[in-house]
Parts: sequence; C-alpha cells; structure tokens
Amino acid sequence: MRKLVFVLVLVLAVLGVYKAAVWYGTMNWLNVAQANIESAGVLSWDSIDSTLGGEVTVNGLRLQLFDLTLPIRVGAVSFSRPTPWALLKTLYGDRKTPPLDWKLTVNDLDMALVPGLFKSWATGADGQGARDAFDPWGLYACGATHTLSIEQLIAIGIHQVHGSASLVYRTDMQEGLIRSKLSVNAGTLGSLDLNVVMPPPNRWDRFGDPSAWPIPQSLQLVLRDGGFMRRVSAYCSQQGYDSEHRWSQSATGAWRENLAKHGIVPGKTLLDLYENWMENGGELSLALQPQDDVTGKSLLQDTPDQALQALGFRLAYNGAPVQSPSVSLDRGTLTRSLAPPAAQNEASAPPKPKVQPKPDYLDTPVAQAAAWVGRMVKVTYGGRTLEGRLDRVDDNTLQVAQNVQGGVVEYPVPTAQVTALKVWRTSSETPPHPLPAPAPAPAPAPAPAPAPASEQAVPSATAAPAAENASATTPAASADSPVTEAPAPENSAPAVDTDTAAPSGNGQ
Repeated sequence: MRKLVFVLVLVLAVLGVYKAAVWYGTMNWLNVAQANIESAGVLSWDSIDSTLGGEVTVNGLRLQLFDLTLPIRVGAVSFSRPTPWALLKTLYGDRKTPPLDWKLTVNDLDMALVPGLFKSWATGADGQGARDAFDPWGLYACGATHTLSIEQLIAIGIHQVHGSASLVYRTDMQEGLIRSKLSVNAGTLGSLDLNVVMPPPNRWDRFGDPSAWPIPQSLQLVLRDGGFMRRVSAYCSQQGYDSEHRWSQSATGAWRENLAKHGIVPGKTLLDLYENWMENGGELSLALQPQDDVTGKSLLQDTPDQALQALGFRLAYNGAPVQSPSVSLDRGTLTRSLAPPAAQNEASAPPKPKVQPKPDYLDTPVAQAAAWVGRMVKVTYGGRTLEGRLDRVDDNTLQVAQNVQGGVVEYPVPTAQVTALKVWRTSSETPPHPLPAPAPAPAPAPAPAPAPASEQAVPSATAAPAAENASATTPAASADSPVTEAPAPENSAPAVDTDTAAPSGNGQ
C-alpha cells in the first residue's frame, strides 16, 4: 500500500512539474511576442493549458491594435509536438532552430466589422486610408476605388471576419524533405489549402539571392471564394455599370493595365480566366511539379513560358484544366518598377549638400603632438586626465597650459607617462603644424688637435640662456591653417600629480 501511495505521489509530482514547466515556457514565448508587437498593439490571454500528448493551448487570446477600435479575438491557439519531451525542448531550446515535427492550430478567430473600425490617425485625409480597405483577390475598378472599404463590406453583407487555420510541418529525415500543409477557412470570405514538399530551411543557402532559392518538389494550392466574388460583382455592377459582366470586363481591363506598368502581359487565356473569376468566383487550383534539373538560376534565364513548362505548371478552374496559360515579360520594365522609390529618383534628385564634420576630442598619436601645438587637448597620464591648451612639445614633456583665476598655469607632462592624447579637431582636419622631416645624421668630423692652454676659450658671463626666454613665449598657429573653435575646459583646475606634472613659474 505504501508503495502504491509513493508511486501515486511521484506521478502527481512529475505531472505537476511538467505542467509548471510548460506553463512557464509558454509564458516566456508570449512575453517575447508581446515585446515584438509592443509598438503596434497589446497582446493578452486568459489561460494556458497542456496535455501529456505534447500539446499546449493558449485560451482567450486578444490582440488590441492601436489603429483599431475593436480587438481581434482568438478562442484558442494550440501548438503540439509528438511527445512531451519534444514540447519542452521547443519551449526551452534554441529558438533559431525550427523543430522537426509540429502543428499549429488557430480556432475561432473573430473580428467584428463596424463603421469607424480604424482610428482617425490610421486613415487618410478622405477617411479611406490605405489600411481602411480590403483587397483579397486583386479587386480593381469598383466605382471610384479599386479596394473595398469597411463600409462597403458591410453593405455587401460581411459584418465580421470569422475563421480558423492550421499549419502542419513534418520532416522526412530519409528523403531530406519537409512536408507542410496550410489550411485557412474564413467562411463567407473563402478558404485556402496549400501543400508543399521542399528542402528543409537549414539547406537554404544565400536566401537573399533569387537564383539560389530552393525549388519545391511539389506544390498544390486550392483557393475557394465561398461565394464572396458573386457578392462583390453584384455590388460593384451597381457603381455605374449595366451588369455584372460589364463590370468584370472593366475590372479585367484595369488589371491588365496595372500589370503592363510592371512589364507583365498576360495572355488571352489568363485574361478570360480572371474575368470569369471576378464575375462568378468559384475554385482555382494551381499545381507545380518541377523537373529534376530545375534551379532558380535557370528559371531566371528562361522566358516566362519556358519557366512555366520547367516548373510543371498546371492551372484549373472549377475542376476543369485551363489550357495553355501564357504570359510575356519585359524584364527592364519589371526591374524598374520593383526598384525602391529612392533608387528610381536618384538620378533626378539634386545633389545632397556636404555635411561638415563636427569637431570633437579625437584620439591622436603622442608622436604627432607637436603638429597640434596651440589646440585644446585632453592628456591622460597616471590614471588622471588634464584638459588645457597644448603650448609646446619638448623631447620628453608636453607643456599644457590651463586658465585659472588670476592667470595661466602650465603643467609639464612627461611623454613617457602619457597613455592617451585627444585633440579638439575634426576627423578630416589636417595638422596646422606639419611635422618636419627628420634630418639626416651628420657624418662624424675628425677630432681637432688640442690647443695650447693659453689659447683655450674662457666662458663668457654675459651669455643669456636662450632656453629660459624661449619658455616664456607660446607658439602661434599658422595663419594659413584652419582653426577649429576650441571648447571651454571641463574642469578649471583639475587634480594634478605633483610628482609627475609640477606647475611652472608662469602661474599665480
């Protein structure tokens, strides 16, 4: 009996630890998601549940975007792995590495459509901003606009967006492929099913290069409008057209003109298909079965029709195959249309004025200190920093002058102790005092014969030491060199190590 109780307690303890670990890991993921969207909205939820089958469910999700007056609600979002241990590895493992097998399910997504759904700052001057529109299937020429606003959707009879979605991701280790399936059901707005078999993400090299993109082994896409296009054609035909057919013809012409601006010219088969879709809706299915030798580079070199043939492109409408869909392409026009606006206007834009660099205390080699005599400097030595004007540079010292109340104090700083020298200048400024080229060493002269004792020179007592007078003057900057206005020193009287830099007699 005791063993049974012990086993029962142990099982309950393990179950409690597992559920706590799943709850905590899911909370971390939700907090990361909230941090990523904090500039656009607020994410909240009611509860987190988990099962021993490796599934975790977040209930009562609410996303309140700052541009919307109403939140987007989701009944439940579930994420599952094959085993509980695999789920824990996903929650606490490397987030940059995708798991091998998983499933994500979104149930009961709901957003009400009401007038004024978008706040004032999210709409343009006419109240119909770029975000206050709904353009699911490439709608053109419905009255004065090519998109449907929230008010127009309500007039059609669409009062809410309600649906569900699921994404299944499986890795075939033997064949080195991933098999993914996406299903989206939005009720009156239609549904979508996508099945893809392709190389795994860790084998996608140079993803930014289109010629290196992986080619799927197979792809099937099925799109159903759920009766939405019939509602659209009935509404848009009332905006100045005789019938739904007249409107679909006008919409097809606007679509063709828009594609021509980008260098894309669809054939008659595709134009007829688009016209029929805009008027009646229905089911569109697309399939790809590429040849074995197809690469991204070869597709870029082929013509559009050759590329469609190499990809094994097949198109069907309401179950009937569409025969010989064709399209022509003007690569030059397409390239120019896809270029960013800045690149398109670069040639016509006026030249940008040159920005003058701002002066600052910039690092300067101590060996070049003599070239910056007369400039404000910051000298670091012995763990201290001295700020002042560089008056002169000797063989072994830097003379730094600092203004104090009543006069100027000069500090001789030993060059050997200087660990950093910063000069107030710009990054592109040249030294006002170029360093002289080193003079060649003179050849040694032969030693003169010693003179008689009576002819030896007697030292003159009237010789003035030039070195003492030279120390009283400050070298001036060359008139031809640029002078940068120096800042006021940060400290009027910094602490100075008397053992290494003693003030000279000029100060008071």
